[in-house]
Amino acid sequence: MPNILVFALPPELIKAAGPTDPLTAFISLPIPVEAQQAIAVYVEEGKEIPDQFRSAVKWQLPAGATVREVAGEGMTISQGEYSMLAAAKKGFVSASEKKLKVSGIYEVARDLNSRTGGVETSGSVLVHGSLSQGVTIVSGGDVEVRGLIDDANIRAAGSIVAKGGFNGGEKGKLSAGRDLYSQFVQMGTLEAPGNIVVDGSIMNATILCGKKLVVRGNGFLVGGKVIAREGVEVSRIGSEAAVVTEIEVGGDPFQLIRIEEANETVQKLEKDITSAAAQAQHISKEMGGVVRFDEADLPTSLFTAAEVMRNQAATLSEEKKEDLHKFGAAVISFMKLQDRLEKERKDLNGAAEDTGGFFAKAKVTVTKIAHPGTTIKMATAVMRLDREQERVAFYYKPPSGDEKYPEIGMGYI
Repeated sequence: MPNILVFALPPELIKAAGPTDPLTAFISLPIPVEAQQAIAVYVEEGKEIPDQFRSAVKWQLPAGATVREVAGEGMTISQGEYSMLAAAKKGFVSASEKKLKVSGIYEVARDLNSRTGGVETSGSVLVHGSLSQGVTIVSGGDVEVRGLIDDANIRAAGSIVAKGGFNGGEKGKLSAGRDLYSQFVQMGTLEAPGNIVVDGSIMNATILCGKKLVVRGNGFLVGGKVIAREGVEVSRIGSEAAVVTEIEVGGDPFQLIRIEEANETVQKLEKDITSAAAQAQHISKEMGGVVRFDEADLPTSLFTAAEVMRNQAATLSEEKKEDLHKFGAAVISFMKLQDRLEKERKDLNGAAEDTGGFFAKAKVTVTKIAHPGTTIKMATAVMRLDREQERVAFYYKPPSGDEKYPEIGMGYI
């Protein structure tokens, strides 16, 4: 029998594969280990496999390879009748084609897709491959992906580095707890309370940036919506086709989005309440006023319907009984919607008061061309570009003298 490794890790974590397959066939995703935990036993050619490991998964070393060439960073090799490969520290065991290693981060040597599944860990994550549609990474540390992120999702407590770029597709989202970097951005959503830096271009994406958005080099920003508290630096914004591009600076992006969402909820609830009232009033009319919908006294409306059902059940047609049930349901729905609306309005008022203040030094700096179709907003001031502007910076002008409203100033650079 040639030189082999016999895996000592829990068998449910090791995949069965052919003895000459690469190590990545056995360990496709990192496995958590404790310091000094046994990983594999090295059995030299001609030796018998220890009894306790006879049924374990085995891997054949490539011709001429030594155990030291297989045991990589973060591993120890004990001496004895059988050499034992163990973790030198707490971390994750990962595999390349011919080597094992133990790292303090969750390191994946391959692509992640719907077949491999995603990642959820309290530590940092490094993916050498790409992420495919539907894959999610949740990390308590930093995340770096060296391949393309295609319609996938990452949520990291630390920073996110997307070296291969981000194509957000319909639902893709990168949400960092600190800073965020991407080679390019196309569609999808980026969120970071720190800085966001993009080397290429940003197209049709939603960007929420707690500090500054910087698009380096000749990269451009076109389509979509950007909210960046401390400002935006970019070569070009918009396009010759006047694609609608929205940029807002100075405000807290996350609070502004919460306010926007709360406003939408309030508007929907108001429509639902109107619909519930119209339904109750219609049923009241159909029943000839036997029950009455009174917005000022909803409990009485319900009580009256219950009394009619109890006292006239014997004489009411099945259709009238059904109408009474629908009337009661409409009134109860109205009451619940009113309670929700009151809560949402309180939350909205609280959010509007807690915006963190406007950052008046925020600027939008365009080193080449700002195209028509671009809208720039700072607090309540709005500027819609109707012609090209070259090498220009847009800044906030607070009201002064007899002026009542702020404006957006424009200076050439």
